[in-house]
Amino acid sequence: MERARQTTDIFRGDQPWMISRDEIKLSDKVLGTGAWGRVVEGNFRGTKVAVKEIHEIIQSAHNRLLFDREITFATLVRHPCILQFLAVAEYRTSKPLLVAELMDMSLSQLVRDEKSLGNRFIRILALDVAYGLNYLHCFRPNPILHRDVNSGNVMVWRQGDKWRGKLCDFGSAEFMGSKMSENPGNPFYSAPEASNSSQSPKIDVYSFGVLLCELCINQTPNPDERERQIALMWNKNLRDLTEQCITKDPSRRSTMSDFITVLEPMTM
Repeated sequence: MERARQTTDIFRGDQPWMISRDEIKLSDKVLGTGAWGRVVEGNFRGTKVAVKEIHEIIQSAHNRLLFDREITFATLVRHPCILQFLAVAEYRTSKPLLVAELMDMSLSQLVRDEKSLGNRFIRILALDVAYGLNYLHCFRPNPILHRDVNSGNVMVWRQGDKWRGKLCDFGSAEFMGSKMSENPGNPFYSAPEASNSSQSPKIDVYSFGVLLCELCINQTPNPDERERQIALMWNKNLRDLTEQCITKDPSRRSTMSDFITVLEPMTM
């Protein structure tokens, strides 16, 4: 009941993040596209931003639910390693716009562009994702499960000589204890229990391990070749972490807090 009331309250018309369409100026620079729509660079109150659009032609009850869910969680979470939500325009129309801070690119693009990220960069990026996930899993009164951790849902930005990461896209997120939909997110990163409703924060831990492997070997994750790909990881410490993440039994996986404890000394 409390979660339902909380979700309803955030969509009141007097919310400060509900803005008018004329406050956003869209450019012709497309940052990303998908079956649901596209992300373009825009300007909001003098600041460059990323603007997510939904194609009017694919509007459906399901797509609208995903968009509402993304806004719900984006307005609740605040953390340096989670992409900052700024505003929504034309929310009650058939073509709403979601405004977020502008990053340099997605982690998936960075992996494609770079032949090797380097040991230090990988550890820093992995730690940023771990920070973001740990924040969600420690959320009160109910932990938040992201349920779609993959390199396309991590945005990166340049800080001096290193890349930093921010978790994004909450279209598949859910509160622990809620009724879980089956098979959320990208199947290449999915934990075995994603196929049923018995999901916990450990579903994100599994996906984190797959992502860590991807960063190390610069290969698209392949569930049919998971063991072979993990064997290619050149760093034994990171390989051991990955193996702790992708064990089939969720109860045997470590928590994101445990991984932070291990990763932090590696980035010093």
